Amino acid sequence: METFNPLSPVEIKFFSIQDFSDYIAENENKRTLIIISNSVSKILMKNKQFSKFCQSNGNKLILGVKSNPSVADVCANINELRKEQKYNTILAIGGGSCIDMAKAICALQGMAEKSEVTHDDAVKAIKNGDYFYKDEPSHIIAVPTTSGTGSEVTKWATIWDFVNSAKLSITDIACFPKTAILIPELTMAMPREITLSTGLDALSHAMEAYWAKSRNPLSQALALKAIAMIRDNLRMAIDNPENIKVRQNMCVASLVSGLAFSITRTTACHSISYPLTMQYGVPHGFACAITLEDVKNINSAKVKEITEIDKIFDNDFAGWIRNVTAGVKELKLTSFGIKKNAISKIADSSFTLGRMNNNPVELTKDQVKKILLNIL
Repeated sequence: METFNPLSPVEIKFFSIQDFSDYIAENENKRTLIIISNSVSKILMKNKQFSKFCQSNGNKLILGVKSNPSVADVCANINELRKEQKYNTILAIGGGSCIDMAKAICALQGMAEKSEVTHDDAVKAIKNGDYFYKDEPSHIIAVPTTSGTGSEVTKWATIWDFVNSAKLSITDIACFPKTAILIPELTMAMPREITLSTGLDALSHAMEAYWAKSRNPLSQALALKAIAMIRDNLRMAIDNPENIKVRQNMCVASLVSGLAFSITRTTACHSISYPLTMQYGVPHGFACAITLEDVKNINSAKVKEITEIDKIFDNDFAGWIRNVTAGVKELKLTSFGIKKNAISKIADSSFTLGRMNNNPVELTKDQVKKILLNIL
């Protein structure tokens, strides 16, 4: 008998912008830390209710979070907050980077009670899983404005240690958002390239969840649903960005992908992606998806049910990838300025514990090099 633990304790809501403003107004007396991306703030600040909420006494606004938030970024925010009382709620409105920052602050803010947090302090805490919140942690409300990370329904946050060229993961039950609010209107502001990259990130989550060592029938059912929705909607979202139904479908696909990989974690594609992003700045979704075809083919020898993914793409996944990326971004390493002489270094850095060893086929460095050369 197999037992499935609850996928996610997150309350999920679908709102219009006006619904969201009304919801925020009901919570205006709660002490709230608001983390919002610059692009989305320009949209929401036009709403009087939301603008008033941001200026309410006891609330604080952090405007703009860099892509791939670093340990230094986390330390800067935590140290800025160190003399302030705990926030009851952290409202994160933006892409995965905004939501990851909210989770990092939630997990680590208590470190700054006695002294400023240094880079080494934060790295040590994250690596050891030493999170610092007293009693009940701040509640996170996650409002994703991209359709890719699924972070609104997971307990993980990715933080980048650029000093030591390492990718770090925060993992704690407190990092599950209390509420995820999906507002398809907000995703319409994404440019074509970000729509594509984030959509491919969601696809990578779903496909990797499908074949992961830790897969089960539930994760596979969720993954197949997400894969089919992305197949049907991603190119339409790129070509018709204001189609609200398509945007809603991509929001759902991303969330379902998040639920799938919250069961399994990711595999080789994500593991290989980290040095591509860390060393060459390849956007995360592209960095993951660029190896999907090759890793899928390798894993199909051990995971026979991968044929179900092939059926979704009419046995031509490579053709679908070419069509969905056409005119936006070619998925080749050279498109990101990566040359042949970099392959060995990338391969050497591609073995992240918890990701590569979750792949059903144990890959060698030579195999990773072959994959990278194939997509050069």
